Amino acid sequence: MAEPWAREHEESPRVSSDIAPFAADDATLDTAASGGRGVASSRSGQRDAGRNVGAFDFWKAAHRAHRGRYRIAFLLATAGMMLGAWLGGMFGQRLYSASGLVRIASVLPSVMKETDQNKPIAMFDGFLQAQRDMMMSREMIRAALEDEAWQQASINRRMPTEEVFAAALKVETRQRSDHLRVTYTGKDPAVAAVAVKSLISAYGTWFTKEQDSTETQRQGVLTGRLKSLTEELAAIEKQMQGLSGGRTAAELEALSQAATERGKKLRSALADVQTMLAGGPNLMPTASATERSPGEIVTGELLRTYALEQAKAETQLEQARLQGYLSSHPMLQRLEATVKLYRERVAQYTQEYDSWRSRRGDQTLEMPLADRESKLRELADAASNEFRELAAARSQVGLLEQRAEVLRENIAATEARVDSLRTEASTGSRLSIVNGGDKPMTASIDSRPKTMAIGLVLGMLFPLACIVLVDSIRHKYRYAEDVASDLQGRASFVAVLPDISGESSLAAASARCVHALRVRLQPSAPGQKRAYAVTSTADGDGKSTLAFALSLSFAAAGYRTLLVDGDIGPNHLSEGVGAGDFPGMIEAAQGADPNVLPMPTKLHFLPSGKGSAHHAFRLSPAAMGQMLERLRADFDVIIIDADPIVRGFTASLFASQVDGMLLAVSRGQRRSVLLSCARQVASLGGTLAAVVLNHAHPSDVVSKGEVSYPSFIRGTSLPERLLRFGPLVAAMLTSLSYSRDRDLDVITPEESNRMRLGERRGEAA
Repeated sequence: MAEPWAREHEESPRVSSDIAPFAADDATLDTAASGGRGVASSRSGQRDAGRNVGAFDFWKAAHRAHRGRYRIAFLLATAGMMLGAWLGGMFGQRLYSASGLVRIASVLPSVMKETDQNKPIAMFDGFLQAQRDMMMSREMIRAALEDEAWQQASINRRMPTEEVFAAALKVETRQRSDHLRVTYTGKDPAVAAVAVKSLISAYGTWFTKEQDSTETQRQGVLTGRLKSLTEELAAIEKQMQGLSGGRTAAELEALSQAATERGKKLRSALADVQTMLAGGPNLMPTASATERSPGEIVTGELLRTYALEQAKAETQLEQARLQGYLSSHPMLQRLEATVKLYRERVAQYTQEYDSWRSRRGDQTLEMPLADRESKLRELADAASNEFRELAAARSQVGLLEQRAEVLRENIAATEARVDSLRTEASTGSRLSIVNGGDKPMTASIDSRPKTMAIGLVLGMLFPLACIVLVDSIRHKYRYAEDVASDLQGRASFVAVLPDISGESSLAAASARCVHALRVRLQPSAPGQKRAYAVTSTADGDGKSTLAFALSLSFAAAGYRTLLVDGDIGPNHLSEGVGAGDFPGMIEAAQGADPNVLPMPTKLHFLPSGKGSAHHAFRLSPAAMGQMLERLRADFDVIIIDADPIVRGFTASLFASQVDGMLLAVSRGQRRSVLLSCARQVASLGGTLAAVVLNHAHPSDVVSKGEVSYPSFIRGTSLPERLLRFGPLVAAMLTSLSYSRDRDLDVITPEESNRMRLGERRGEAA
């Protein structure tokens, strides 16, 4: 709030924008001075105007918090930006994605014929989905973590856990496709590649194991079936061996035919013998050397039959070899065994036939007809029995051979099935690895630039926001703009007094500010009266020096001015001007005549009084009002130095009786304290005529490159006694050209009488 009273608003735009909205006009002050009429409406208007003050304005709060701290805020923001960018780079992720491709063929090429190993898989999309779920299962992930490649890679680097592995893994499949894509995303490209390779390896091992297990189970079932069929065939062949004595159905058929022929011949011979016994002619031919016996005939027939079967079996064996069957093939082995058997039988019956031929001769049968009949009858019966036995055996052996043939066909089909499965299994698996997972060269996702940018912005905003937050919680006033903004609608205007305790160059500026404040507060027309009480938010805010300096300015301007020491506790002003032992305000409030003491500076002073504490505590606002009414009759302006409003006593008494309260607040005071004081003044029925920010920053008073103050301020030295009220009063005395030792002392009645006596003597002389 730089010098709101010394220059017009046009000359100080940086200040006028904050002061103009709540500068009180003379009409308001006139209304307040004329007995309080219209004050309530004025206060209600101030309260209405203050309703919008509570709305939080972030940009105003940010400006208020950082003003004067821009350098340190810039350094903190820069450090925060660097730290935020570094943290963003640390927390940012540069992710690499390694991919592998696995193919599961839905159809395999047929090698010999179509089997369930090479035919299309039913519901292949569902099968692929199940394989995808299997690859992402906990069992498969654990197997991948136990893979040799993964264990080797974990020696030199820190590997992710099972949960992290599962979170970074992704297995995809598409419709109408027989491929599975395995993707692993991680910070380390080598780990990503090893993860894909290990998972595919573990899955390949599992898939092959499952396929081999299925094939082993299938072949085990077929092998068991083949074993049971072979055992059943062996049992049937053993039964056939017991029934036929090692002969086949064909052999039994030949023997049966031979027995039939033999029976016919025996019955024919028996008929001839019976004819001869009846006296008929001898019809039996004479035996010759070339006649064959029945045994020789049977042996010859068997020899001929086995010779034909041997030729047939040898022909089949030769055809099988021409077709490319190896010696290990079951069919070729069976044919070789059959040929070997037939060759043994042919050799056996050839030897028997040769034996029969060697026993054949020209012997004639010398036997009686009766014996011959009996013998022929026995032979015929034996031939009939042999025929029946051979027929029964031939029938049973035929049935057994049919069953054996069915078993041989089943065995052949089973052996062919096993051979087909083994041949198909040797061609390869449905699983093929297209890509096992290569090490990625570039990152698929790099969030570090984004996180660094976010960290940079957050790092910049964090210290600035902390400054705003701390300032909002415990805001202390440093500039007049802050005071003016918070008191908008509560006070008429805000004045500024610079801190001149350590810089004498601002003394002239402080005097000018006090004179400007007086201009704002002075009556606007002759005959108007003004009474102001100066209070403060706390001790040390400079209210007493402000009241003294303002009173000197009013007195110098030609107004009959009275300075009242209303701070009845310490009595600083009364003691300082030498009126500590004189009656004053307390006695006047109790009805006595006010003991007004003049001063050499045309200022009049009313001491606090000599009354004790219990006399002071009997004071009331009405008594103060009556005292002020008596004083108004003699003075144009009354300035009352009251005690601090927070803990004070007289400030509360004068609040509703004066035309306005001047609230002095020191730079660095907390916002809550100032607002509490403003509310307290309003609650007491008083009006804040002005708020004075004391010890203000020089930038609130003097602009850069501003023209210097008048030269009479510079180099002026005052007596030590005139400096007892502080630099502000001293600056006011300098600006008014007061430099005598007793300019700030009251003139006692004795001194006044002596002065009048001296004047009279001078006149008489």
